[in-house]
Amino acid sequence: MNASNRSQAPDLADIVTYQAGVMQARSFRNLKKYFEECLNPYGLTSMQWFIAGTVYDYGKPGIAMTTLAKDMGITLPSLLGALEGLEAKGMVTKVNNSGDNRVKMIAATQRFIERCPVIEEALRVKFHDTLYKNLSVDELTTFVQVMYKIANLE
Repeated sequence: MNASNRSQAPDLADIVTYQAGVMQARSFRNLKKYFEECLNPYGLTSMQWFIAGTVYDYGKPGIAMTTLAKDMGITLPSLLGALEGLEAKGMVTKVNNSGDNRVKMIAATQRFIERCPVIEEALRVKFHDTLYKNLSVDELTTFVQVMYKIANLE
C-alpha cells in the first residue's frame, strides 16, 4: 500500500503486518479518544465506564473483585484504583459475600442502577449520529463480531 492511499481500505492481500498494526493502533486511539469525549460530561473515563457497566451487568449480588479483574483483562491493582474512583462517585460499593468473607465483592449502587441506562442511551445516540454514521449495519456488526473473537483468543 503506498502512502497516498492510507485513508482507503486496501485489498487484504496487499496489507503487510506493520500496516495492519498501525491501523489497529490508530483505530484504538480514535475509539478511546471518542469514548473519553463522550463520557466527559458524566465525569467518567472509558475504563471507569467499562468497569461500572460490567458491575451493573452482574446485578444485585455483585461480582468478586478477582472475577471482575479477569473479565476486564486487567490486574487487581489496576482495578482497585478505578474502583476507588467509582466508589467516590457513588457508582459502586463493596458488599459482603455471605458465603465467604475472604472474597471481596463489588455491586452497583442504586444511584448507578438508575443512571446507567440513561448514560448508555446517550452514548448510543451520540455514537450512532457521529462515529458510526459512515458504517453500514453489516460493517458495524462484522466489526463487533471480530472484536469479540479477538478479545476471546486464549
